[in-house]
Amino acid sequence: MSDFDMLVISCRQLWHSSSYSASPERMAEFVQTSGGRVMPRYERGLKEAIDSHLPSDQHPQDNTHLWLLGHYFWSAEVEADRVMQNVFKARLFCLIHQELQLLDKPDKWKAKTSRIIARVLEEARYLSPPDMSATRNDLYTIEQKEVFTQVSAGNYQRDARQHWEWVYSVVGEWERLALVPVCEWMNNLKDRVA
Repeated sequence: MSDFDMLVISCRQLWHSSSYSASPERMAEFVQTSGGRVMPRYERGLKEAIDSHLPSDQHPQDNTHLWLLGHYFWSAEVEADRVMQNVFKARLFCLIHQELQLLDKPDKWKAKTSRIIARVLEEARYLSPPDMSATRNDLYTIEQKEVFTQVSAGNYQRDARQHWEWVYSVVGEWERLALVPVCEWMNNLKDRVA
């Protein structure tokens, strides 16, 4: 596993660990980062780094979609609540659907892509866990993807792969951007420790 992969996994772990409250039943956990061992939620600045995606006086740009995606993928709070998962997935679906409508593509292409947004979000979340199991197999088989995209058997590559990959490209870019402030926070922590 490369240093970059380890950095990404550390960022995911930090996001995950920063979003739950320690209780008597669940001890506070530590996450190993390039800056040392950090007790999430109590380390100054991490929550602010994550929340920097939300509009504020200091950050007027609206990157709420990045905050939503990060919480849908890695938040311990969202992970523990099926209703919250569905709410976050629905909001992300709407945002990706808006991106889709801006494309210069035929309506039929957009309709086929729209049908799979929720499934791609589920698979992307599954393949980007906040732990060390980053080498999972795809959540769905080619046959299942053919059913989701409503193409005939054996024609996923020709008739549906481009739709799946377009959604994945949007989600992948949002995932990368969502982790940037956490990565910067971690690098600043490393500089303070050094």
